[in-house]
Amino acid sequence: MSLKNSPYYLKPLGKKPKYTETEKQIIAWSLEWEGSISLTDGQRADYAQIGLSINNTNLKRLQRFKEIVQLGKISKGYAKGENHKPIFLWSVHSLLECWYILKYVYPYLIGKQQQAKNFIAFAESRLKRGATLNRVLFSRYEYSLIEKTKKLNKRGIS
Repeated sequence: MSLKNSPYYLKPLGKKPKYTETEKQIIAWSLEWEGSISLTDGQRADYAQIGLSINNTNLKRLQRFKEIVQLGKISKGYAKGENHKPIFLWSVHSLLECWYILKYVYPYLIGKQQQAKNFIAFAESRLKRGATLNRVLFSRYEYSLIEKTKKLNKRGIS
């Protein structure tokens, strides 16, 4: 199997978007109000489920958001019942793309700043350790970042 066909290959970021200060604020506040920063361990010790996402019932709003971010994709979810509107999801699941976005909007986050800080540290650790080219088990540090983020994302009173 070639490296590019391996599930452990991290595709290059490609063209890196440049964000104005206003765009950084829009992205950050959108993630704050409607979004999610995910970092959880997968079923294997070398794979994490990562991502940024925003759910909304207004497709045009998400399309405009995607134009600003210049990364990610929009998919349609399912209405929970006949009295519910359809829901749409903007998401990014590439380690590099998530890291790139969060690195730029981090200073503008308030409620989700710690999740973003953990994600950035996790991504930089993985990149430093060569996880882009090989199967690399989580270090204790990386695993601790996953656990901290899972606790921060847990619903309910903490």
